[in-house]
Amino acid sequence: MESFMKRIATVLIAVVLSLIFQSSRAGEYLKPTFVEQKKYEQLLLEKKFGELDKAAREAIRQNLMTSEGLPVLDAIYTGTAGCVARQCQYHGSADYWINKKKLLVAWKAHSPKSITAKIANAMYFLEFGWGMRGAGHASSVTDEQWQLFHESIEKAKLELLAVRSVGANDPGWYSAMLLVALAQGWESSDFDKVYSEATTKFPTYIPFYFTAANYHSERWYGSRAEFDLYVQRAAQQTNQRLGDSLYARLNWLLSSNSMFANGQAEWPRMRKGFERIVRDYPDAWNLNNFGKFACMAGDARILPAIMKKIGGAPIISAWNSQRYYESCLAFADGVDPDFVDNVSF
Repeated sequence: MESFMKRIATVLIAVVLSLIFQSSRAGEYLKPTFVEQKKYEQLLLEKKFGELDKAAREAIRQNLMTSEGLPVLDAIYTGTAGCVARQCQYHGSADYWINKKKLLVAWKAHSPKSITAKIANAMYFLEFGWGMRGAGHASSVTDEQWQLFHESIEKAKLELLAVRSVGANDPGWYSAMLLVALAQGWESSDFDKVYSEATTKFPTYIPFYFTAANYHSERWYGSRAEFDLYVQRAAQQTNQRLGDSLYARLNWLLSSNSMFANGQAEWPRMRKGFERIVRDYPDAWNLNNFGKFACMAGDARILPAIMKKIGGAPIISAWNSQRYYESCLAFADGVDPDFVDNVSF
């Protein structure tokens, strides 16, 4: 491990750690799941390992969700194993990664029976691997970065396989293994085997569906048609429990400015899914994103009602820009009130 970690310095320049806990990026909105990630990373930093184990047990037992409707358990794993708010580009120093691994090893030593600690230690290598690769295009990644990436993802796989007998009772184990499969480009039959087992055991654990959507997208190993087919299948699979909300979330995940024009998503169905999302999880983040997509779809019947609910306090990061929000607001203001659907949020 020591020699492996020393090689980090040959790839990364020492940068100042992003002081997310101290809101160094002043004024930037952190969506609810990222706030949860901060919370659990802080527990790790404070070595409150017992609290982390308890939080994970409760998250699984009660199927706890963040206020935006994503699993708290996923926030626990991401917060402890990797970059808070997935901002790896601001957590690039060797010291950051070395210190995080030391804390994870200490957690496992403190709680030797904790499957959460074991999975988090394995997931660390996933997060570290992506941190080494960086977020740029493949052509911008050096050979040494690729080597570190591939080595790290393989280490994650081996550690996950080593704890499979107990880890398979935790949705976090499957989520991590699917991320390994995505990173390593597994054959679809091998990917689908893990995915099928995961969704059969834990059918409402949304991170599974996010990873599979990426896998089947044209950005990764699939195509537009394959992605569309996957979304239809996943939405049907979860319809009784989630309604059209998963359809909305998966299209939200891989959205584009032309998604309604090019046929990627059907707005009436996506709108129905968003109505379910904001009813079940009435967080401002969800409402603002609902407004953005309603504006993209040109839905003059629902957008004014959403804007009224937002009440002049938008989350601009949800709209992508202040300019776009203002254009959508102007569009909503120009709609005849009698034309607006009578909806409640």
